[in-house]
Amino acid sequence: MLLQKNTEFGYSRKDVIIIGVSIFGGGFAMYYGLQAGGLSAGIAGNFVQLFVVLGLCIGWIGSYIFRVANKVSCIVLTPMTVLCCVTWHDQLTL
Repeated sequence: MLLQKNTEFGYSRKDVIIIGVSIFGGGFAMYYGLQAGGLSAGIAGNFVQLFVVLGLCIGWIGSYIFRVANKVSCIVLTPMTVLCCVTWHDQLTL
């Protein structure tokens, strides 16, 4: 049995390194850009930390919601009740 490689972006070691370096580089660029804009080093560091952490959290949660939304379709009776959820491999009844 031959295994197929996933060729989508983000699934190889090279892609993960590219993502990590770009986040790291973006943080440095934002830090020095804010300092060039007149903020002190401490305040610039606080802003960079806030934006990078919030960006990572929102991005991670957003990607999770996107993956779940593409795998699950639900039959909604009312806004508060769900009859059943059907995934790509099985059926769950709530």
